Amino acid sequence: MTGVPPRLFKQPRQPANIGISLASIAKRPLFFALLFMGAGIVQAGQIYRWVDAEGTSHFGDRPQRDVATQEVQLRPLNSIEGPKASRQKQQQKLLESYDRGREEKAKTEAAGLRQQALKVRQCAKMRQTLEYYERSSILFEKQADGSKRFLDNKDRDAEVAHLKAAIASECR
Repeated sequence: MTGVPPRLFKQPRQPANIGISLASIAKRPLFFALLFMGAGIVQAGQIYRWVDAEGTSHFGDRPQRDVATQEVQLRPLNSIEGPKASRQKQQQKLLESYDRGREEKAKTEAAGLRQQALKVRQCAKMRQTLEYYERSSILFEKQADGSKRFLDNKDRDAEVAHLKAAIASECR
């Protein structure tokens, strides 16, 4: 035998390295999602308020039997408050105001375009009528009873002058 003593005890085994450490778990988004979900569950309980005989207010998670208690209504923790909320409200109002202004402008422009198209049609009709009056030698007007009244040259010239004046003032 050599000078090496025999081993009486076995060496302890090293745990198997499975590649998961606390640091690697903390880096995963699922870990944080579960952590925050658990925090919300803890806060889900009711809070009660009561005033003792000396006038001191107390709060607890269970209603008191010998004293009148009130359930406290808390706002949600994820509500937006403070200057950020007021700024967001101002921005929302400003955006709504801009939207209303754009809608009103679009309506005004559309009405203007309709009015312009109507004027173009009216001018075309007046020019067509003027051309017809100048080419025709005999003109007549229909009366309410269905009869025809023939226009003499003087009345015809007056109608032509009236149409020319209307075209000059309205159709540019």
